[in-house]
Amino acid sequence: LNLYLNRTPPDISSGRFILRVFDVDDCINLLSPAIEKITAKNIPVVLSVSPVALGTTYTNEDPIVANEISKSTLRVAAKHIVDNNPLVDYYPSFEAFRSRGITTYTEDCKHVQFSLVEQVVNEMVARYQERGQ
Repeated sequence: LNLYLNRTPPDISSGRFILRVFDVDDCINLLSPAIEKITAKNIPVVLSVSPVALGTTYTNEDPIVANEISKSTLRVAAKHIVDNNPLVDYYPSFEAFRSRGITTYTEDCKHVQFSLVEQVVNEMVARYQERGQ
């Protein structure tokens, strides 16, 4: 049906589903129409990349490598979109957490500590309130 799932289907072995790993162009082509509709109404958009790591992967890559590829792909796509639309900004939440090192994450090394989430979100809100957005 050319539809995408955001979680593992209940019967992945049925042959009904295939894995499709998006590249930068895929991400740009999927995001751009929605962003263009929003910004056409003069509404600003903020993009960000989640700092939450992939837990598993269906690629042949190690999950750590797959996570880095995924985050890098999304970051490059976001940069392209920001560079081509003056109403789109990028907030570096991913980079804010990553630059703080492993202590940013909880014991599962996947989720970020709530106190840091609160700090980064507050910084983001303050940034865009100052701009009047």
